[in-house]
Amino acid sequence: MKVHQDPRRARQTAFIDACRSTELDYVTLPGGDDVDAGFLAVRAGLPTGVDALVCYNDQCAHGAILALLKDGLVPGRDILVIGCDNSALASSRALALTSIDPSPSRLAALAVELAITRAKGRNIPPVRRSVDTELVVRASTG
Repeated sequence: MKVHQDPRRARQTAFIDACRSTELDYVTLPGGDDVDAGFLAVRAGLPTGVDALVCYNDQCAHGAILALLKDGLVPGRDILVIGCDNSALASSRALALTSIDPSPSRLAALAVELAITRAKGRNIPPVRRSVDTELVVRASTG
């Protein structure tokens, strides 16, 4: 039986791998997946020299932005903020959050394609597939 990796850990691992492959310095902070988690993580204090935040999801990034604003910092000017999921919240004019779009429609199409193949009796072994993500740039990164 194959055990699937926790989505939070998978996302963090992908981020760390990307930073290492580009020799980008990073710090990970404990947080969570909602507005309060992002807000509290920033309010607890950011390490010196941090110039960008890459948050677990768009809701967490929303909380981080609110905390930055409360501290008198302007996202996109004083510190860059990036979310993940490219939700409706991210694309709202009120937030204008740069976000990583995980391409859910392409992922769904791939899942349907594989399900149809199995339903037609083609017994294919389990496969690992991926879809490309896209960075959707908005005001939170300048």
